[in-house]
Amino acid sequence: PLAPPDSPPAAASERARGVAKRRTTRGRWAAAIISVIVLAAAGLGWWWGQGPGSRVSLPDVSGQELAAAQTELEELSLVVAVIDCASLEVEPGRAASTDPAAGARVERGSEVSLCRSTGPALLPVPTLVGLPTEAAITEIEAAGFAYGEVLERRFDGGTPDTVIAALSEAGEGLGSTYTERSRIDLIVSAGSIPEVRGLTTDAAATALSAAGLTLDLNFTTEEHSDEVPEERALNVLTQTDPVRVGDSVGLNLSLGPQLFPVPDVSGMDVNEAADTLRAAGFAVSTGIVPEGPAGALFEVKGTSPAAGEMRKAGTEISLRYI
Repeated sequence: PLAPPDSPPAAASERARGVAKRRTTRGRWAAAIISVIVLAAAGLGWWWGQGPGSRVSLPDVSGQELAAAQTELEELSLVVAVIDCASLEVEPGRAASTDPAAGARVERGSEVSLCRSTGPALLPVPTLVGLPTEAAITEIEAAGFAYGEVLERRFDGGTPDTVIAALSEAGEGLGSTYTERSRIDLIVSAGSIPEVRGLTTDAAATALSAAGLTLDLNFTTEEHSDEVPEERALNVLTQTDPVRVGDSVGLNLSLGPQLFPVPDVSGMDVNEAADTLRAAGFAVSTGIVPEGPAGALFEVKGTSPAAGEMRKAGTEISLRYI
């Protein structure tokens, strides 16, 4: 059958609408694509300009040659300022660290400090001499150093367990400054050598042992003493200077008073007898006969104590006339 008379115009109208619709759709897609491109460009601009993309993470350059570390930082569009700083781990002249520290994110173009190691720092040494040992150890560690050990304990006559000297790792005395974390050793007082005067050998050995000293009986001397009985200790004999805990010492033992024979003054007059006895170190009692002109007239028959007896110096000798 034949189409109605108005069909051709209707078909043309539909085609026109279809074309217009397709054109509209293409326009919308084109606008959408353009919008996406614009938004992407804006996003990238923000990312690299003000967002996270504008920042870089600082690398760890510790231990590198200084020039290599500086180059690595500058390649990240950073401005590098080299400064000197102390470091225990990194040898002098190499890169030690950065400020901000490795791992921090910073803006491109910002300034970063690059630390050039000068080695360990020199720190002030605290006053240690005179402190109790434990207090000195606390001071050493608080000041940034490492405590080593008590090298020796000396009998210096001071307060026991107080510091006499502080020494470096080389065994030398410390100055006003010292390398950080370096070792400090101590020399400590052991007080005074025990007093042994008047003690028996066994008692002296016990007292010395309690103080950390060993009695060497092969190192013994003897001398006379009017105050200390025979075979008792007079004093300690040292073999080292200074004397340290663990050293050996000897003893000086008493022989008791030194004795002298009473001279024989029989047949002498009083004056001669008195002079002879005094010359021998004795005191004289002339009794009823005085020295002088009268004494020259009297003959001495003997003495008390008798001639030949042993007496210590200063003993009084009496003259006898019958």
